[in-house]
Amino acid sequence: MCGEGDWRVSDAPADMQNRRVEITGPTDRNWVHHGAELDDGRTVTADLVRELETEELEKIRAEIGDDEWFEREGRPDLSRELVERVALSEEFEEFLTLPALERLPD
Repeated sequence: MCGEGDWRVSDAPADMQNRRVEITGPTDRNWVHHGAELDDGRTVTADLVRELETEELEKIRAEIGDDEWFEREGRPDLSRELVERVALSEEFEEFLTLPALERLPD
């Protein structure tokens, strides 16, 4: 985490850039549970994680520019649920893909 609300992974290989949550989810959970402090002085809390989720989802919505498609195909509620399950749950989830696989249709 860069400390400015950005969940980007610095210096990650190109093929890993889209795996940010997979890589950082367990780390984010530890930061929340241990009250880690960011470079800008903010403490990592569940509320901060939710605030940053909202900011990032709004950036994606704005980039797509089609609210109906975003809600239907982008599934922001499911995205939020999965990120929170990994980053905020009392139970440790090793990877985001594990709970995500449970949500795939049969």
